Amino acid sequence: MSESYFLKDSLHVDSAMIIIKKGLKNLGSTVITLQQQLMKYLKSKKDIPSIIELYDTIIQQSQRKETPYYQKAIYLYELQKYREAQIALEKAKMSYSQLHRMLKRTNAMTQLVQNIQLLENQIRKHVKH
Repeated sequence: MSESYFLKDSLHVDSAMIIIKKGLKNLGSTVITLQQQLMKYLKSKKDIPSIIELYDTIIQQSQRKETPYYQKAIYLYELQKYREAQIALEKAKMSYSQLHRMLKRTNAMTQLVQNIQLLENQIRKHVKH
């Protein structure tokens, strides 16, 4: 309900972002739900530097970094920043390689590896070596 109210115009988006940032400050910057909501608002405003900064914060605070790196790579790919996306994917693969064998066998990790490979193939089409 509050989500639809805040998305009606940019003034409300700005207000929502202020409230979320205050919540992150008061509750701690590791509150995933608030970070995701802030990311959504930043993307609606196309605030690229803040989005990249938020991805970096999420990565830094995560114990498991493979998925946030992959998500950052997707975003960079969408921006046509192919080299940066490639770097984020390499970091996602490195993070994945450090996981325990049991974790690597989960469906979610198998799907992540497939998604990484697909995105890598897409990036290769755009990056000249």
